[in-house]
Amino acid sequence: MFAGNKEFVIALDEGTTNAKAIALDGFGNVVAKLDSQPLAIQTPREGWVEQSGEALISASLDVIAQAINHVGAENVAALAISNQRETAIGWYRQSGKPLNAAITWQCTRSAEFCETLRREGKEQQIKTTTGLPIAPLFSASKMRWLLESTPEGVQLADQGEICLGTIDAWLLWNLTAGDSFCCDYSNAARTQLLNLKTGDGSGMRKCWRCFTFHALHCQKLNLPVACSVIPEGLKQFRMVFPSWRWWAILTPLFLVMRWEKRDV
Repeated sequence: MFAGNKEFVIALDEGTTNAKAIALDGFGNVVAKLDSQPLAIQTPREGWVEQSGEALISASLDVIAQAINHVGAENVAALAISNQRETAIGWYRQSGKPLNAAITWQCTRSAEFCETLRREGKEQQIKTTTGLPIAPLFSASKMRWLLESTPEGVQLADQGEICLGTIDAWLLWNLTAGDSFCCDYSNAARTQLLNLKTGDGSGMRKCWRCFTFHALHCQKLNLPVACSVIPEGLKQFRMVFPSWRWWAILTPLFLVMRWEKRDV
């Protein structure tokens, strides 16, 4: 995997019920399996399922830090991220604070809106364009709820003051202190926002036309760029672990981040 056998990959699994991490050596052998951090699920109403966006970040950073401490930051070659799909979250661009809880994939609070789209005869168009049937499982209708439940949410979204994203986009935003806003295509494809006909690799912002204007009623949205590789290539980011600098590549399956020690 790597030229040197002292380099390690840390794999983060941000799931619905816990965040956990393992460390692998350059040959793919598991050298450390770290303690998982549980994640609480809230069900404030029947059919509503949500989680704290801050808790998702805190738990993920905790297990990443455990892994770094185990193998030594100077030996970490990359971080791979896997996450729960379909879950949607929104946050204020300037402060980075969530609009509301993350709406998980199990949540059905947007079922009524989905039924409205069916009655309006939009299901075939949406399915043809996105490959997905209308259902509250997917992220788009959850994002609509987030905007409508936020004071002046639609107006703020039109002004570019609100970000909407998948969990990998939320993790990447926080891991880079807001420097990067990307998601991989496997997450994007489960939002019901990705136009499969125009998803040519040029970035999600050119591909989210099909459902956005029907469902979110916004003229402008801050949505993550979907890509196989972060457009800037090996760009340096600010890390939440301030003693380290790192570079990132977003692949179709996971995020890869490269560390290099620096003076503090």
